[in-house]
Amino acid sequence: MAVIFNRNEPFRHPHRIEGVIFDNDGTLYNEPDNAPDYHTRAAVMAVKAQLSYRGTHEIEYLMHQSKAQYGGALDIFEHEYKLDMARLRRDHYHNLVELTRESDFFDRAEPPEMAIVTLKSAGLGVYIATHGNEEWTEYSLERNRLTHLFSAAHDDVIHKDDVPGHTGKNQSPAMYAALLDKIGVAQTRETSRRGRGFAMVEDSVSNLKHAKALGMMTILIDAKGTVNPEKLPAYVDIVVRDRNDVAAAVLMSNNPFLNPDALYETAHAQLPADEETPDSQGLHLRSDLG
Repeated sequence: MAVIFNRNEPFRHPHRIEGVIFDNDGTLYNEPDNAPDYHTRAAVMAVKAQLSYRGTHEIEYLMHQSKAQYGGALDIFEHEYKLDMARLRRDHYHNLVELTRESDFFDRAEPPEMAIVTLKSAGLGVYIATHGNEEWTEYSLERNRLTHLFSAAHDDVIHKDDVPGHTGKNQSPAMYAALLDKIGVAQTRETSRRGRGFAMVEDSVSNLKHAKALGMMTILIDAKGTVNPEKLPAYVDIVVRDRNDVAAAVLMSNNPFLNPDALYETAHAQLPADEETPDSQGLHLRSDLG
């Protein structure tokens, strides 16, 4: 059963964590409540560019049907209408960039910069596995002031576009396996052992199922504090309410006697002076439940 992060009773993953993989949207930043509206508008625009005779409401209906049938909002247009999926995804995320550029989409993002710097300072690898494409990932990292923490060449990032058939994290372990391939993790005889040295951080429960299938520690972000851990599936290990507590959860899994505050303080000293905020000066160092 999943547990809520508590420093006094840290969760112990059976293997030492050497790398932490973050989802992007909703995990590396708070998405606004109307984020689905932005995505829908961007996707409708992308579909209309190839299927101009379909109306907005009809396209939205087909997108809803596509999610239920294929697991993704755009898949139905590739499979049943023979549209170019690569172009659909490229246009969708380009439209999303333009729609959010002058909006308040990222105003309450609260990215976990402190956690990422702390993990990197402790010698752990930090990676991203995202359904977004390269343009959207670069743009959102820049808007959230996280660009400097990841490779400019995206050597530490896997996008849905990098996976054959655009298979998502909720559909199979393929995206996670592709990231492990990319960063040089050796194959194992048992698939369930290959990812055991990694933690996957997500805001979507369903995206953690296939991470656990590879043996990963699974961490669910619940920034609103509404998740009941007793009702979560067995493949979710731990629930974290504050994104910056991810570092403590992982590092204390490796060493339950560790005092992560010293590492947080070291990380804080590495932050650019103009990024120091009351939150980064200590309010995030302890979980309300810890």
